[in-house]
Amino acid sequence: MKINSDSVGMSNILIQTIISICVSEINDIEQIPPRLFGKVSLSIVHKEDKMAKIQFIKENVVSLEVLVAVKYNTSIPENCKILQKLIKDEIELITGYTVHSVNISVIGFI
Repeated sequence: MKINSDSVGMSNILIQTIISICVSEINDIEQIPPRLFGKVSLSIVHKEDKMAKIQFIKENVVSLEVLVAVKYNTSIPENCKILQKLIKDEIELITGYTVHSVNISVIGFI
């Protein structure tokens, strides 16, 4: 079964929004857009719709990669585990998709 590109585009926007909301619910974590990884300045952000890498493995099955910065002197494993579960649960509840994996990469501190 072929996936409609318009549906994928709308799904991406919805998933990006859900991820951003989930990250904002955890005080010790901030999201970093993947395209800014390795950039010196965060001021070059033009669009906020690419805050995570989303890969459709099959129809209705997604794999996610989220880059974050974690507040210094907090439990990184605990916060990331909470965020992974929150993202997985919310995406499955709201979209009906199956979340194959949620990879959280800590690339900095705040």
